Amino acid sequence: MAIEIDGSQHLVLERKQKDDKKDALLLKSGWKVIRIAENIVKTDWNLIDSMLDKIINSDIKFYKVGIIKAPKTRQKVVRDSSGLSEK
Repeated sequence: MAIEIDGSQHLVLERKQKDDKKDALLLKSGWKVIRIAENIVKTDWNLIDSMLDKIINSDIKFYKVGIIKAPKTRQKVVRDSSGLSEK
């Protein structure tokens, strides 16, 4: 069984294409492939536990859990020479 944790870098087309090739190779070689979105790993271990039980004891060969989220964009705070921001 191959378990992949997918973060936001997996939204990039080139990375997605590499992942698809890897999944196809693993599936062709008889592996079970599970892809879990990073946000699920960070927030819902109960879901992961029940999902793994379900997959291990079944004929399921490929399974995806969760939706990959793009990272939050943040603006750098501009500070003056004494380290203070406008706020």
